[in-house]
Amino acid sequence: WGVRKAAAESLVGLAMALRVDSRTEPFVPLMNDLLKDLSRWVRMSALQQLGYFVASQEASERVPPGMLTQYVEIIEQSKANTDAADMSFHCAYTFAAVAKTVGPAQWPALQAPFASLCRDTPLKTRRAMAASMHVVALALGPELAEVEVLPQFEALLQDSALEVRQAALRNVAAFLVAAPTAGARGRVLRLLQAAMGKAESWRSRH
Repeated sequence: WGVRKAAAESLVGLAMALRVDSRTEPFVPLMNDLLKDLSRWVRMSALQQLGYFVASQEASERVPPGMLTQYVEIIEQSKANTDAADMSFHCAYTFAAVAKTVGPAQWPALQAPFASLCRDTPLKTRRAMAASMHVVALALGPELAEVEVLPQFEALLQDSALEVRQAALRNVAAFLVAAPTAGARGRVLRLLQAAMGKAESWRSRH
């Protein structure tokens, strides 16, 4: 199983070394086999790589529907398993690239997992989401981004963890470029003004 585990870990790198139109065959069948491997360690490695693999296809028509479904299921399962922090982090780290690859047409499948990752308990998962919200917004387009992404971005800008807030703040400008509607701009700027006001209040007390 050690060789198969190493294969799972290197499959995405190998696929990325090829032209995008050469990444589907035989790599999709290989990934499917690794996801069903008898060894738990091989399956876990393949599951961790699944988001990266989906993103490597770079177009929705190259992603088998079952593979996207399995990616969504991983997110749901990691939420129910407190020991699956690494799995949820990999899903968060790749979520924006997956959303960009499959496009707005597949958003109904990703909508609930997106909200789940943004509210996940592990700090590193929320930080990864905060750092890539602008990519999700760009993938969905301005109108959908304002409705679906902006509320989660606002929450991350107010997260209890400083690292998460900082990751979101670094991408405010990029987010507003991706979601340039007047409503989105006004909501984000009001939130930033409120945050600056709190910072000034804290400094005045200390």
